[in-house]
Amino acid sequence: MKMKFLYLIGIMLIGGLLVSCDKDSDEEKTKNFKELLVGHWVESHSQGYYHDFSNPEYNEEWDEDISEGETFWFKEDGTFEETFEGVSKGNWILNGNQLSLTVTWADDPENIGGSNSPVILELSESKLVLESHDKNDDYEEYNKSTFIKVTP
Repeated sequence: MKMKFLYLIGIMLIGGLLVSCDKDSDEEKTKNFKELLVGHWVESHSQGYYHDFSNPEYNEEWDEDISEGETFWFKEDGTFEETFEGVSKGNWILNGNQLSLTVTWADDPENIGGSNSPVILELSESKLVLESHDKNDDYEEYNKSTFIKVTP
């Protein structure tokens, strides 16, 4: 009888450990991603391709380290500033590993300038890897950009 009781206690302890070691929920993961994403990011590497179906002379492929690339400043309030051949501002929303960026213009915030939804392939306290792919009847473009965090 004592052995059955000890087995029962052992099974209950193991069951309790398995439940307590459950992985983070999707909501907790998104919250952690948001906390990690906030800060100033500078592009350090880019790889991808652009294929123009009508004008193949414009086709190109690249895989290069970058010293002065695109920068993002993701703010806690859901806004961002992007620097790449000028400055853009807008709003960001994170849904799982999908990052939705919507550009707004400072002089006319109601005028939405465009949107982009890259996928986050990797995100840590110091590294962000974004992937985007766009294809239509005229062209196909793929870009994978690696960013390093400059400031939190």
